[in-house]
Amino acid sequence: MRRRSRYLAAAGTVCLAAASLGIFAAGAVPASASQHPRHEPNARSEGRSEGRLIIADVAPSTSPTNASIFGVKPGGKPWRIDHGIVVLTGAGRLIIEVSGLVVTTTGTNPVPDVAASVYCNGALVQTTAPSPFSSSGNAHIRAQITLPSFCPAPAVLLNPATGAASTDVLPAYIAYDGTAST
Repeated sequence: MRRRSRYLAAAGTVCLAAASLGIFAAGAVPASASQHPRHEPNARSEGRSEGRLIIADVAPSTSPTNASIFGVKPGGKPWRIDHGIVVLTGAGRLIIEVSGLVVTTTGTNPVPDVAASVYCNGALVQTTAPSPFSSSGNAHIRAQITLPSFCPAPAVLLNPATGAASTDVLPAYIAYDGTAST
């Protein structure tokens, strides 16, 4: 009986210490999940097991005079974005979620579709098929990209498209993978 009392006392001390450190906090949610409820556990958490090459916010082309990126000129109007994320895994899985990517002056998106161009070391690897792009600037792109075996400097540009065919993708960018996030 004495042995059991010592065991229970020791177990109680360990549980009390663990609880004070937050180890047994019931219903604990990681901070990142509460900060971005629309994107957790979707795009930010996808591809973790495949090794992510890119996980970044989407940045808009804010002026028609922005610099060209890999020889691609910016779209002809200034754009703004509410929220967007790009994930590219080492296995070539591309996931893009965009909300509120619209022309600054009108507050709407004038193009019906959007595609993504993936670059490695400044060279175009592949452009996705166009995906629907709502007038409020919302789009979701999911694609499998065939990456080269060595891609230390990947980048993604979002291209406007006038339709769903690959020939409808315009040679301009309206957004790109921007500020890196973790």
